[in-house]
Formats: sequence, C-alpha cells, structure tokens
Amino acid sequence: MAFFRDRDKPNPQGYELTDVVVYREERLHELELFLPATTATKTLVKDMKYRAMQAQTLKEAAALEVPTVAPSAKKTRLDHRKEDDCLAEREEMCARAQEDEIALIGTHRKVYEWDAPLALIEDKRSADTDLHTRDQKIFETLKKLGHMRRIARPESEHVFAALEMLRQRQPHYSAVVALVCQHLRLLFAQGKPPHLPAILLLGEPGVGKTHFTQQLASALQTPMRRHSFDNATTGATLTGSDKHWGNTSYGLMFEILCLNEVINPVVLLDEIDKASDTPHRNPAAPLHTLLEPISARQATDLSLGLRFDASFVTWIATANDPACIPASLRSRFTEFFILPPLGKQALQVAQYIAESVFQELNLPGIQPVPSSISKLLAHLTAREQIQLLKRAYASAFDDDRTCIDINDIPRSAINDDDHGSNQEEEKPRLMH
Repeated sequence: MAFFRDRDKPNPQGYELTDVVVYREERLHELELFLPATTATKTLVKDMKYRAMQAQTLKEAAALEVPTVAPSAKKTRLDHRKEDDCLAEREEMCARAQEDEIALIGTHRKVYEWDAPLALIEDKRSADTDLHTRDQKIFETLKKLGHMRRIARPESEHVFAALEMLRQRQPHYSAVVALVCQHLRLLFAQGKPPHLPAILLLGEPGVGKTHFTQQLASALQTPMRRHSFDNATTGATLTGSDKHWGNTSYGLMFEILCLNEVINPVVLLDEIDKASDTPHRNPAAPLHTLLEPISARQATDLSLGLRFDASFVTWIATANDPACIPASLRSRFTEFFILPPLGKQALQVAQYIAESVFQELNLPGIQPVPSSISKLLAHLTAREQIQLLKRAYASAFDDDRTCIDINDIPRSAINDDDHGSNQEEEKPRLMH
C-alpha cells in the first residue's frame, strides 16, 4: 500500500515520504510516495531505481548503435536475464519478509537477514558447478522457510511441573534444576525466548549426564541435538569448512538453526573433554564465539558465508575430566559436579530408570520392572542399569514371559546386601 503525496495532509503513521524512480513508457519517472518506513522498503526502492537506470542506459546505448561482437552480446543478454531473475527473487523475498514480520511477531525471531540467502545465487565467481548447484538448493530451502524461526515456548505451569518431576526422579541433579527454574522465571517475566546459560555437567562416567540433558530438553519442549567430541572432529563440524576447499560443507549450527524451524534448541556437547586440540585441528575452537551471546548473534558459516543468530541456543556440555578442558572455555560455563546418587536417592533413580526402560521398549504384553528388582540394581551406574534391564527384557521376551524376574539379571550384578529370600524386612544399607 502506498499514498501519493498530499501537502495539505499529515504523514500517515508509520510511513515516510520516499522518492521512487521507475522506468515506464521508455523514460524515467520520479514519484514522491508515502511508503512503510522499513529497511525492506528502502531496499526495494533502491533496487527499483537501479533497474530503472539500467533500462535507461540500455536505451541510450541502443540509440547510439554501438557495435558489439555477437558472443559478447549473447553473454550480456544472459547476464541481464540472471540479474533480472535475482531482482525478481529479491522483490518476492522482500514482500514475504514484510508479511512475516507482522504476522509472526511474538512467536518467531529473525535468524538471519531476509536478503542474506540471495548471496548464495548472486555470487558466481567460483567455477565449481557442484558448489553452485548445492548453493541453489540451499537457497530454495531458505527461501521456503523464510528468515524467521519459531520460538519453542512451553506454558510456564507445564514446564515447572515437568522440571519438578525431573528433580524428583533424578535428585542428584537438583542444583541444576534449581538454576534452570530460576533462569526461566526471569525470562518469562521479561517475555524473552526460553534459553539457559551454558552449563557444564562434570562427573564420573555413567551418572546419567546425557540422559538428564535429554529429559531437560523434553521438559523445555524444544529439540535437542547431540554433538560428540569422542570422534575425529574439527572446528569445521560446527561452523562449516572454508568455501575454497574442494570438499567444503556447511556446519552443524547452520543446519540446526537455518535449515530447521526452532531458534532456541538444546545442543549437547557430549564429552567435551575429549576434544583433541592440535595446531591443525581444534574442534572446540568455534565455541569461544558461539558461547558468547553477543558474538553468537553474528555467527557465520564459513562454507556459505551466511551470518545467523545463534544467541538463543541452550548449550549443555558433559565431561569426565575438567582438567582437559581449556580454561578459556570453562570460564564460559556454569559448572556442576554430579555425584552418584546414594541411599534413598539411589533407589529413586533406579525406579525412574526402570520406568524409562519399560516405556522406551514398549513391548506388547510385557509388565513394568518390579520394584524388588530395580532396587537390587540401585548400586550400579545409570548406564549399567539400562543395559542390564534391556538384557533382562530380551530374555523374558525370548521365553514368552510377561515379566522379568531375578534370574534374568546376572548374579554378579546384584547387590548381595539387598538380596535375601528369608529377610523379613529391609535392613539399612549403604549404596556405592
């Protein structure tokens, strides 16, 4: 919508007087219009003026009958057609961006500038046709998704109820859950997208750090992506490899944020202490930028050259040996040292693990794990309990039984202090 200038009337609210140049009927026309006072409108007006001036220049050149060589003329026409195609894409994306910024306000956030994907099809200096084909496909995907991404925002009463249940089921993570609740209350009061400060979970193998992170993401009702450092990885895995490399590829962060639909996912940096730092390979190096909210707003994928906002990501890292993590990275995390659960806490966790395994397997006709069995495994790590219970269910299923029994558990894994067929009552016991 536009308004022609009427000097006797005040400016419409939200509009500004703009000089617009168009090429019509083989000549330039200059108009004064009231247009929306937005960056997208200014960009569109600038492009319209460029096209008008280009058309006028072509007309003047034709009038002078400047001789040209046929192949060059063919190339020029092709270049003009490509430029026209890019301008048409720009106009279409600009209109879409204006609509989205109005319709999606409050539920979505901008992940990159609306015209950023155009660089993928406008820059053709490389002769690599495979790279051009890849960039064209990515451009089509980004154009379809638009420049805004959904905020995963659970209802406050639901998320706090889920976090309380998580605290009860994994009481040795109570301090972590308390931090999460405090931070979420502050964000909800500010009306900001739910996300957490970077958290580092330290502890022995098997205390359930990865499992806890999965359950936390579920409580927050946001997707979780796991990135493991126990494999051969480089910094390019997170932020893409240099576009000049023959095997260049975009990174994990671009895939998570730009090629998907949520702006505030949980990213699990599993076993970050195993990141091998060498002069030519430092897989954790990009985290120095990504973990800082200010610099994360301008994260860049090296393979695509596209900037995007990664400041709403919740980062949770796990490690066994904090000494192997550079101090420059540790300072960016809030650290928690997770001890194995003991006594009553161990029994609570064992019961929760048993319920989780039963629900995960979802076997027809099979009954939940009896509490008499789950408590016999409470002295084991979470990982060991999960492995043994799955093995027991496989045994029961193979024997066509509806419930596992003590014989499905190896004798060496059972806590003998808890197992006694003639015991009249439970005796106090020390776990671990």
